[in-house]
Amino acid sequence: MVGWRRLPAWLVACVLGASLVGCSGSKPSDHDLGFDNPSNDPPLPDPLEASTIEDDGGVFGLGGRENDGGIQPRPDDAGSAPADAAPAQPCTGPIGPGDVKIVELMIASASGIGDRGEWVELVNTRSCTLDASGLVVESPRGTTGKDSATIPQGVLVAPGAALVVADSADGQSNHGLPGVAAAFNAYDVLKNDGDTVSVYAGATLIDSLTYPKFTLEYGRSVAFPSDCAWSDRADWARWSFSFHVWSSPYQGTPGADNSDVTCY
Repeated sequence: MVGWRRLPAWLVACVLGASLVGCSGSKPSDHDLGFDNPSNDPPLPDPLEASTIEDDGGVFGLGGRENDGGIQPRPDDAGSAPADAAPAQPCTGPIGPGDVKIVELMIASASGIGDRGEWVELVNTRSCTLDASGLVVESPRGTTGKDSATIPQGVLVAPGAALVVADSADGQSNHGLPGVAAAFNAYDVLKNDGDTVSVYAGATLIDSLTYPKFTLEYGRSVAFPSDCAWSDRADWARWSFSFHVWSSPYQGTPGADNSDVTCY
């Protein structure tokens, strides 16, 4: 009789009734045992949905994926022009849906109420220089009101470049936030338990983004990585907490590419 110690471990587990992949009568494959992963890294989890429910009460657990330096532009994004390229031509015609998109949010710069350090970042998705004058960024306030900020005249945004709309334009209140194009002049505009931010050109809806309730890290923005395709933007598992420190201890890339984080 063959001794137990000479039996393969996977077979011993099956005989003892253990629950193991491959115990249906055949030896488990190398794939089942993880031998086809030479790095021994665990497999990537499936993308989470925004409705993910956790034990702490329905909060969406956003992760953080720092870029290792090999980030690439969005597959469907023209991106910023090289430094030695000719200046981009002005965009013609009215601004239309999708011409600017929301790509970064500072939902809470500090704990508690009265936060005036929140902000929204918008990016020009076109390959021409966009005149953002008159764009209105708004978010609901209560059941009937809203907070809104209007981009002033003369604000031009290069292809792939970004602008920032903040709760406050005051440097002391917004923690030295650079490149503020407009301000809501209000506090706690972005709700911690989920909210919607919309961008209008007159009566035309240019962009709208609804975010879920996150497990927040105060003073750290949530960003849509520069290497994600636009088609991924609605998948909150593709967003990431920022890593770049723009004004210690605040983390984010206001007015710049979200290249400190990666999509996958």
